Amino acid sequence: MGADEEPGGAQQWKAKGGAATIPDAYDKSRKHVPTMLTTDLSLRFDPAYEKISRRFHQHPDQLADAFARAWFKLTHRDMGPIVRYPRPAGSEGDAAVAGPDPGRGSSADRRGRTLPL
Repeated sequence: MGADEEPGGAQQWKAKGGAATIPDAYDKSRKHVPTMLTTDLSLRFDPAYEKISRRFHQHPDQLADAFARAWFKLTHRDMGPIVRYPRPAGSEGDAAVAGPDPGRGSSADRRGRTLPL
């Protein structure tokens, strides 16, 4: 595999002798050689990541669950306790993927900042 440096400085790896099979996003008459980032390749060639990648490949339901939990955590990280999340009263909503609930009596966020109750 050979690497090209992209405008952002990332290395993009191209297969040697690879055929241009990927359609261009804007020009349907153009095709590109498939490329991968170093991080993509590590999912296959690093022993620790390869084990995780294979498990998710064999169990897509586990991948979907892990992704849902990570996405929820990413998009709700600064909202504080689950009781502050915008949802209908009494609704469980996304509580299943939210993780532990510090409780209604909590007056601090994850960083220890005092919050109004």
